[in-house]
Amino acid sequence: MENYIKKLAKNSLITSVFLAVLGFFMVLKSYETVSVLIIMFGWILVLDGLIHLASYFKIDHEYRYFSYELAQAIIDILLGFVVTINVKSIATILPVIIGVWIVLDAILKLQIALNLRDTKNAHWCIMTFCSLITMFIGFGIIFDPSRSLDILMKLCGSALVFSQIFSIFDDIIILGGIENEKTKTVRAKSTEK
Repeated sequence: MENYIKKLAKNSLITSVFLAVLGFFMVLKSYETVSVLIIMFGWILVLDGLIHLASYFKIDHEYRYFSYELAQAIIDILLGFVVTINVKSIATILPVIIGVWIVLDAILKLQIALNLRDTKNAHWCIMTFCSLITMFIGFGIIFDPSRSLDILMKLCGSALVFSQIFSIFDDIIILGGIENEKTKTVRAKSTEK
């Protein structure tokens, strides 16, 4: 059990260091990081398409009639190549899509808040205010996508760095605790002799 926990803590430590470095890149080189992540996403789609293609040819002949594996493979591979080739366009469109989603979500929340007003719910004012602020943020992202993407990446990167620093400390404490227990056990056995 001790070795298993030690192995988990070491793996977690390695992952945390990697994610902290990624977080630093997100803060310092936000546009380049987005580009790399988009390229990785494109290649993941291509790889997923190739897996679906291999799966299609492994399916028994009588089940192929009901399978979407070939169509899924073609769509994933084509979409993966389109994403990989159009990194700059996707990096520009991505914040707009996020902004539109935020605005639509805010509109739905505003509708709920106004519906609650009719039921004499006291919290409808707070919900209305929050949905209007959220809508304002969404429109800000839509109208200035490149700056919004930069700010978003810096915020996400900062959050990632801080969370991984805490995780690294946790892993070090776990590994130190295991070593302390091991030392206590060895000392206890040596005093028994």
